[in-house]
Amino acid sequence: MVVNIKKLIENYQTYTDKYFLRSKQILQAESINPVVRYQVFARKDIPSLKGINDATDFIRGVVGNKVKIYSLKEGDSYTSGESIMKLEGRVQDLVDLETVYLGILSGSITPPIDMVEVREKARAIKQAAGSKNLYYGGARHFNPNLDEQIARICFEEGFSGTSTDIGAKAWGAEGMGTIPHALIISYAAHMQENNIQGNPTVEALK
Repeated sequence: MVVNIKKLIENYQTYTDKYFLRSKQILQAESINPVVRYQVFARKDIPSLKGINDATDFIRGVVGNKVKIYSLKEGDSYTSGESIMKLEGRVQDLVDLETVYLGILSGSITPPIDMVEVREKARAIKQAAGSKNLYYGGARHFNPNLDEQIARICFEEGFSGTSTDIGAKAWGAEGMGTIPHALIISYAAHMQENNIQGNPTVEALK
């Protein structure tokens, strides 16, 4: 499936997990902006990498040269556990990009998605969960163009919500979520750099 990078750059927040958008708001409000490094990896060997150029174009299209990008090349072989890509920069420039660039990469290196199978699995999960609320939060694992369709299937099978605004349209709502590790780690770095005592998880949750 072709990725429309221009569309993603213009509307990336719609395709982004809500907790990353809220994290950026918190970091900006608290003036927390340490230098960070993201390391992107996959859990399987990949004979020929794809999506590197699209992911890089997306990141550059949003933040320009504020972020340093180190990556393998299109077509390179990849061994599980290595870094496919490393990103270095200020956390406020990176924290809300993760869902989309991971989705671009994931969508490029996985086989086509069978929506019938997605529906069957969503139905099985709902049946197993019974009356418990379920939320779909898998946007990073698929081509961003598929998120709305997958979220709608989850809605139709009885899920209660999803993490992105594009997907939450099925519920007539907004994306929702919890708290990412990136926010807690950003607090930890900020507190360490400024000799602030306390628990970073507690401070981030506040």
